[in-house]
Amino acid sequence: MFACFKPPIRSVVRYLSVGVLLIVILLTSVVTVVAQTDTVPTLYFETPTGSITQGDLFAVKIFTDSLKPINALSVNIYYPQELLELHSINTLNSFINLWRGISPVSDNGTVYFEGGTTTPFSGSGGKIGEIVFKAKKQGLAYIASTKADFYYADGTGTRIFAENVQANILISSDGTAVLPPLSFQVASSPVIDAQIVDNPIGGYPLAAFTVSDKGTGIQSSQIRFLKYFFWSYWENISNPVPIPSAALAFQVKVTDGNGNAVIETVYVWKTLIIACFFAVIIIAIGAVGFRTYRLWRRKKMVL
Repeated sequence: MFACFKPPIRSVVRYLSVGVLLIVILLTSVVTVVAQTDTVPTLYFETPTGSITQGDLFAVKIFTDSLKPINALSVNIYYPQELLELHSINTLNSFINLWRGISPVSDNGTVYFEGGTTTPFSGSGGKIGEIVFKAKKQGLAYIASTKADFYYADGTGTRIFAENVQANILISSDGTAVLPPLSFQVASSPVIDAQIVDNPIGGYPLAAFTVSDKGTGIQSSQIRFLKYFFWSYWENISNPVPIPSAALAFQVKVTDGNGNAVIETVYVWKTLIIACFFAVIIIAIGAVGFRTYRLWRRKKMVL
């Protein structure tokens, strides 16, 4: 009674082709997402094993693993101020050597690690930094990352969002953790490693430096330049700093909490050699001119 509808063969083939294409696209997207997830850097903490005795100092170290080279990061670490007191921040042996500012800073229960490196890091166990806390009162304190952004050294600075992590610290009246000696407990003066690096966006080269102090921490950093054979005034700086075109050298001065100051001098050899070359030419011209003048005077006296 009713005619049986038979779709054209071409329509059936077209629909099947579209369906297969959609499935392939979906599978490709899934594989791509999984592959990207596998290459995302991993952030993790290293904390003491066991409970911490109230009043003790202990360190929390921050590390990352990354399959692809990274050259910059921005990591925020939260800690409960009612249970933990921030004692110091240590970046000794960190693969980050260009910090935004002098070093990582803290504010209202958060420590900010922001900086880059002139040598991209890849692999496991890349140390970002170390935070030393004092256990103020008994309780369960959790330390957590609230931001973990990494930037690949791929020429475009691709930003990757790593998964946030958390560590629990139990504070009791009689802790069981065996705490190793902390690095700051070894008295020393600040250590400076200053160098000249290329400007990644062009222009004048940069004066870059890394500083560390195992005791009271870095309180200030200053720089001055040697221009036209005269030193400029000391200026408070953040890291890195463009080097003026006429600078022959620069000095970085770092002061710790005890007032101990250390100065390191770095010479801008390219500019220095050019300046010496022109100085030799000027001296040679002056010597020739002076000799010519003497000969002229002698000849005039004879006449």
